[in-house]
Amino acid sequence: MLYRTARTFLSALICGALAAGCTPVDTGDEEETDIVPNDESSETCTPVRYYRDADDDDLGDPDDYIDACSPTGSYDVTNSDDCCDLDADARPDQTEFFSVENGCGDFDYDCDQDEEIEIALCDLGGGCEDYWGTCPPPDCGVEAHIVQPPPPPVPGGICAAGGAYITQPQACN
Repeated sequence: MLYRTARTFLSALICGALAAGCTPVDTGDEEETDIVPNDESSETCTPVRYYRDADDDDLGDPDDYIDACSPTGSYDVTNSDDCCDLDADARPDQTEFFSVENGCGDFDYDCDQDEEIEIALCDLGGGCEDYWGTCPPPDCGVEAHIVQPPPPPVPGGICAAGGAYITQPQACN
């Protein structure tokens, strides 16, 4: 059988993978292929776009999808919101910060196409927030010395300069 488009060919492959089997019907529209189950008592279905979810976070890869009558294999979600389908921690609602790259090799864990550093303050001294001992702050994943000031002597008071010095990587989201 000669297939007019790659999508029609892919639909044919999917049909072969389904237990009941089916036959792709090229509708002439490059973006649409009807799938007809081989069981003659069944009706033609209208394919649904299923996205691959390799990391099982219920978010699909927008660049990897099939059109089929039902989910098959890892093509089992109907949304395309995943920005890194190799890492379940990378998702649009992510608020945590990480000190190692995600499965796609970057620090964009919240899918906003930006790598935000967790601690941006540097070389302040006397403040109540953690800060980096040198400026500018380190890049994502890079280790540096951070200063953790002691708490103020009274609630709402002024924090003293100095504090504990530790080495840690810059976490990002």
